[in-house]
Amino acid sequence: MSKESMIIINAGSSSIKFKLFEKNNLQEFSYGQITGIGTEKVKMVVKKTADGSVVKEEILDNKLSRDDVLVHLISTLTTIYADITIISAGHRIVHGADKYIAPTVVNNDVIAYLKSIEHLSPIHLPHNIRPMEVLQSKFPNIKQVACFDTSFHATNPKYTKTYAIPKELSEKDKIVRYGFHGISYQYISEALSEKYPELYKGKVVVCHLGAGASLCALVEGKSFTTTMGFTPLEGLVMGSRTGDIDPGILLHLMNHKGYSVKELTDMLYYKSGVLGLSGISSDFYVLETSSEPAAKEALDVYNYNLIKSIGSMIAVMGGVDALVFTAGVGENSVGARKAVANAFAYLGVELDDAANKSKAEVITKSSSKVKMLVLPTNEELMIAKQVAKLI
Repeated sequence: MSKESMIIINAGSSSIKFKLFEKNNLQEFSYGQITGIGTEKVKMVVKKTADGSVVKEEILDNKLSRDDVLVHLISTLTTIYADITIISAGHRIVHGADKYIAPTVVNNDVIAYLKSIEHLSPIHLPHNIRPMEVLQSKFPNIKQVACFDTSFHATNPKYTKTYAIPKELSEKDKIVRYGFHGISYQYISEALSEKYPELYKGKVVVCHLGAGASLCALVEGKSFTTTMGFTPLEGLVMGSRTGDIDPGILLHLMNHKGYSVKELTDMLYYKSGVLGLSGISSDFYVLETSSEPAAKEALDVYNYNLIKSIGSMIAVMGGVDALVFTAGVGENSVGARKAVANAFAYLGVELDDAANKSKAEVITKSSSKVKMLVLPTNEELMIAKQVAKLI
């Protein structure tokens, strides 16, 4: 008898990441990704979760469409794991606007609505949507659930989500702060509840720092406010995205430099952040190990904006009990965590340098008035839990 399983899909512009879970106990047993989609070298890797061993590694025909690549992945997985039946799929969807504030079973209406708001996250939504369409067409027996990065922030008070623009725009056209990375923040909130209940009940700033980066102020485990807004451009300096920027700059570039909407989009999403600042890379490891002055300058700007934004989160909460770092940069950048600790030493943060360098879970001294934690996120497991509740 085959084991009922679910696949969790996180699709980007050039990659498809996946994890396989047993449905009955949510035990992850396989993971992997397809990289280089749309390039000369398209590579698929499938691994066993138990030991990280490679089960399948394959260079795919680069003439295959994105749709074909996903179909090939599903077919490969059901061949490798002949004793499983994939009965459900969970998808990370970056934006649900104000319509979807909870995980939702996928149907034609859901897909149609998400297509209508693609412009809100042009680098994410089109790639999030297409796998749902492919599975619906090619594997109709797989029931699908869309899980939204925006939904966790539905608890934010209205005044934290409102922009100072004409009211008809914010109310009629729904131009408000939605916030993102919510699946990650929900996972961290639940992890705090289980491991640090006293912090969960308090005031926590969670720093989700990756290629995309944001902060979330958690009060009693719920999102109170966050740094990303109407789109995933607002807030912190990121890998290749601007973060906060004077909108007058955009008017200047359009009116005096002749920038088109396409050119502005390209600049804001793909050519800015630490990549634009350094002219070297959007990879923080590359910048942190570089001897180039431009790399240090980029990191200085990044850390300054990170510290400033954490300070604003602390201010609106009226204090802080813990700072939590997660995602690729948050979990791996010793330098960024140290910069933050030094900046908030006046609040009683006492960094344990050895713990910080060894990536311990608690990286502050026992005497520290504010704890600093490094907690790896697991968005796929969070999605799997949500899928299991609906299917």
